[in-house]
Amino acid sequence: MSESTRRRSAEFLVAPSWVLLLAVFAAPILAALYLSFRNETLGAFSAPQFVGFGNYIAALWDPRMHTTKAAY
Repeated sequence: MSESTRRRSAEFLVAPSWVLLLAVFAAPILAALYLSFRNETLGAFSAPQFVGFGNYIAALWDPRMHTTKAAY
């Protein structure tokens, strides 16, 4: 078995673990990003609305954001 064949078979065997790792780490990040652009209310039966960057703008203009130590 040549070195290139051995390397290719090793990459083939490791590929499923890379796909699983990508799914485990990327899915929550993408879900959080998706939810951050929507106006979701827990426990409400109304349909969520798309607000775009409104949540980020509201957070930047909120005076409580500027007084917390976590923001520095």
